[in-house]
Order: sequence, then C-alpha cells, then structure tokens
Amino acid sequence: MKRYWIVVSAVLAVFVAIAGYTATTKGSAGLTFDNDNNLLVTGIAGEGGSAPSRDEDSASSTGNSGSPVLAIQTATPANKADTEGDYEFIQMSAGRLWTSTKIDTALPAGTNNIGDVDVLSLPALPAGTNNIGDVDVLSLVPGTTATSLGKAEDALHTSADVGVMALAVVNSTHTSTLAAGDNDYIPIAADITGKIGIRGTYAEDSTHTSTHLGHQVLGVRVDVPAALADTTSEYIPFMMNSTGGLVTATHPQTAACKTVTVNSQGVANAPVTVDATAGGVAVLAVSTTRCSATIYNESGGDIRCAPTTVTVTASVGALVPVETGVKLGMDSQQAWNCIRVAGDSAVVSVLESTP
Repeated sequence: MKRYWIVVSAVLAVFVAIAGYTATTKGSAGLTFDNDNNLLVTGIAGEGGSAPSRDEDSASSTGNSGSPVLAIQTATPANKADTEGDYEFIQMSAGRLWTSTKIDTALPAGTNNIGDVDVLSLPALPAGTNNIGDVDVLSLVPGTTATSLGKAEDALHTSADVGVMALAVVNSTHTSTLAAGDNDYIPIAADITGKIGIRGTYAEDSTHTSTHLGHQVLGVRVDVPAALADTTSEYIPFMMNSTGGLVTATHPQTAACKTVTVNSQGVANAPVTVDATAGGVAVLAVSTTRCSATIYNESGGDIRCAPTTVTVTASVGALVPVETGVKLGMDSQQAWNCIRVAGDSAVVSVLESTP
C-alpha cells in the first residue's frame, strides 16, 4: 500500500508542476485549491456522464451532467459592465434571451419570403440625412375612400375628395420640344388657360407644311338625305353620299328635284300682287321638300322680301328691284313675304322646285 501511494503522489507532483501551480487541500471535505486559492473542479478535463464539460460535436446522452447558466432578468436590457471588454451576464425577459441582430449580408438570389410583417410603429428618424437603403415595393393597392389617393372606376365624384393632381406644362403654341426623342417620358402640354393641346391642331392663318398631322373629319353616309338632329341649334355630323361627296345646302334633301310649281300663292297660279300691306304679302309657304325657289319682280315698283322669321318693311329685307329676281336655295323652305317699297304695287312671279 505504501508503494502505491508513492506512485500516485509522484504523478500528482508531475501534473501540478506541469500546470504551473501547487494544489493545496483544505478542510475535512477534501476541497482542492491552487496557489491563488482558486477552487479546482474535478471532471472538467474529461468527458463522462458526471463531468460538466463535453467535447465539441459529441452526441448527447441521457443522464449527462452540466452546469446551469445564470442570466439577469430585466424588462429593458442595458450595459452592466463598466468598460468595453469586461465580462458581463447575459440578460433575459419572460424566459427569452435579449438579442440584437445585424443583417449585413444580402438575401440569396431567387424568391425569398420573410413572412407577414406588421409594423405597428416606428421611432422618429434622427435629425439630418437618413438612409434606409433600397426598398422595392412589389405591389401597392391604394384605398378608395374619400381621403384615399385611389378612387374606384365609375365612382361618383364628391366635393373635397382627395387625389393626386396631374400637372401639365404650359406650351401655348405647342411648338416647344419637351422630350429629347421617341420613348422618352414627357408631361402633358396645355395652353395658359389650361386647355390641353391636341396633336394636329394649328393656329389660324398658319402655313401648311408637308407631313403635318391632322384629325379626320367623319361624315354620315346618307343616300337619301334626312334630318339628323331633332331641332335647330343642335350639333349634327356632315352628310356624305356613297362616293364620299359632301351633301351641301344647294342639293335637295330628298330625291332629285323634278317638279316646278309657278305661283303657288297666287290665285289660279297667277302672279302675286305685292302692295304695302303691313308685314308683307305671302309669296312662299313653308315646305320641307322644296329644293329651291326664285322670286321675280315683273313690274311695278321695287320690293323687299324676307323669311317670316323677320318682319319685312320698306327698309328691312332683301331688295328686289323691278325686272330682277332673287334665287333661293334651301332657305326657300321657309315661308317668305314681300312688301312694296314705294310707288305702284308690284307684280311678282315665284318659281318653286320640288321632288
């Protein structure tokens, strides 16, 4: 027994010499301290079921021992050490470890999804220049309420609705170049009153230049002309025949005029006597099919004639001297009166052309 004790003592002496300290046993419990009074913990250097240390990459086993790691419970993490580089306890709250993550590498190529993130609030950015990096917004669906920038198609306008104003550039003559070439972005051009310029419009009396662009004026093909508006003063398109010819006021509005009527307002088609009757004497009645008419002053004194929309007098109306006539076109469809200007009553003949 004494020989074995000497061997063990020699081994311990060698170990202590190599470690650079002298182990000292104190107290009846057999605790061992180094020469700086630091407690020596057995089992650190070796791996076993009761040792608190483990080799890197070793598998866990049921019954392994270990040492608990203590942390400071705090709702608000803060520095607990005095100087940079000092040892410090880790900090926790509600069983979760406080961490601070720095993302300093780009996401890998391809489609990446970090899940649904709701940002309830953000702290105010500090004064000065701030950069939050490159932000790509893949989709943005604006609201459509009165205070939203977006509005639904076909929704009714309401006073005080909010939206984004589309600005235009004043270019009254529409000759200023606003872009360097095709496919460049360009603002809307308007004159100083806010009217938007339309390509193909030109100022009055401007000179024609080859390659000028313009707007095609469309007409309605009407083989048998008929009314295209309900009443006077309404807008109406041009009327064209099948070959593109424009139907003008001198053309009949129905079939070709083939019938001539003489003195329809005279007794038994006799010439009409025009005297000084107030308002004039009727020489033509209303006709929607009349193509043209001629009022001829055969004899007597000068006369004046006008449609019944005007009260004819000795000084108001078209003057028709004796032995002359006035040729009417589509305006002959109105009712016409004539009155003697002075002297003897006139004898008037009227020719009407109808289909």
